[in-house]
Amino acid sequence: MNKILYTLLAILCIGVSACSDDDAVEVASLNIVQSTVDFSAAGGEGFITLENGNDNLEVLSNMEWCSIKSVTSDKITFNVALNNDLVTRAAAITVKLGGEMKRVSITQSGVIAKYASDTFYRYSENVAFSRTINFTSTLPVSVSINSDAQDWLSYTNAEGGYVFTGTANDTGSARLGKATISSGSTSVDYYFYQYGIDDLLGQYAGAIQVYSDVFGLDGALPLEDNTLITSSVTGDGTYLIQLPMLNLLGAVLKMTATYRNGAFVITTPQQQAYQISAGYGSIIAKSDDGLYLQASILIAPTLLSNGRIGLVYGSDVYPILGLFKNRVPTANNYTGYSIDFPVLLMQKVVQ
Repeated sequence: MNKILYTLLAILCIGVSACSDDDAVEVASLNIVQSTVDFSAAGGEGFITLENGNDNLEVLSNMEWCSIKSVTSDKITFNVALNNDLVTRAAAITVKLGGEMKRVSITQSGVIAKYASDTFYRYSENVAFSRTINFTSTLPVSVSINSDAQDWLSYTNAEGGYVFTGTANDTGSARLGKATISSGSTSVDYYFYQYGIDDLLGQYAGAIQVYSDVFGLDGALPLEDNTLITSSVTGDGTYLIQLPMLNLLGAVLKMTATYRNGAFVITTPQQQAYQISAGYGSIIAKSDDGLYLQASILIAPTLLSNGRIGLVYGSDVYPILGLFKNRVPTANNYTGYSIDFPVLLMQKVVQ
């Protein structure tokens, strides 16, 4: 009897074991095999390769610029849009299957643009020119020239940038051309100015900064009437820069200048018809590095914020009205008193 019972128990155990083995079906885990996660600012198409997926996959992106294109059981295709900003951005793609979830992080760099910081180029004597401007970007680059200059200003592609070419100016008047180079959200305007000495002569308006700690002066004054740049009456090839300061000094400052490389050059010292109890006035020079009895002060064309051409100092050296014990200025008879003119902005009056 016991032998029969043991036999039945053995058969039962074998049967139970067989049933247990048949029911324990192992479900394979969802795996990310390969994915495209890093993108340049240009964007593009990316892929996520899956293992053990099926038609029930649920795929979501948390950013509009990273959009899902197609989904199969083993592959996800997505698009990354152009990034016009300078900053890097990130998105996440979530893959769900049943109770499992996988997350893939997507990173896209911002625009990297390198370009020439000088944006104004001047060409005296109206000469023809060729100028290379460096401009590179991780995004496509476009170049445009303003319509008024397209008949004389052109460009060609060059390694690392562009070569701009201007024909000689025989129109009889100065001209200004603008080229705009753009990439993504970066856009830079470059200006090319052709001119001659006659374009710089005439009457000017504008402003001049006046400073003197001794006399308590600190502010900007408008240029007075009859602020002029004229050819010298002596006919020696020099020019006269006349700055009336009747309201401030009761005098007119007059500086003789030469014209070199498209700029006026004032050589100091230059005596002035100005005298007060503190001394005799002479134009000398100053910069952040100190005071100069003998120096060269440049006044050159530049592009003003209003889009017009004006004259400003061409370096950090500017004129001051120094006071001296004698009429002839020397280092030994300088009183230490002066009126400084650190900023000058001259805009030609259109007749």
